[in-house]
Amino acid sequence: MYKELVLDDINNTKSYVFIIILYTASVNIPASLWNYYLIYKIGGDEVWITAKIATTYMVKAIMFHIWPTYIQKYGIRKISIISLIAISPIPLIFMLARSFASQIALEVYSAIWWSSWDLCTGLYNLYILPKEKRASILAVITLTTPLI
Repeated sequence: MYKELVLDDINNTKSYVFIIILYTASVNIPASLWNYYLIYKIGGDEVWITAKIATTYMVKAIMFHIWPTYIQKYGIRKISIISLIAISPIPLIFMLARSFASQIALEVYSAIWWSSWDLCTGLYNLYILPKEKRASILAVITLTTPLI
């Protein structure tokens, strides 16, 4: 069922790999500084970080059951694009969320959209890449993104 949705939407694996690497790099640069900023600039502590992580896992666990309905209804390409747009302002919003409650609310928002992105990229990785090249292309993505 998902295979047809994905194959209908994407024609070029090079552009997909480029988007994944570029997007991962642009998100990972500010994310690497978040805990420092949270503790030293906002005044949070380890409890905040632990609560944020727990919130992320709970929301993602719920959303992984909800997103497939939307993907089937609207298509994987539209959901992927909406996810990219919705995730993009998270680093800026993070800077404005200065209380524990606002950090948790941001984490809920973030986990909702990241779960969509994770599911869509997982489906693309399974179905877009030619079977004989899948392992090598995924290796390029996996090895390249942490280096950026």
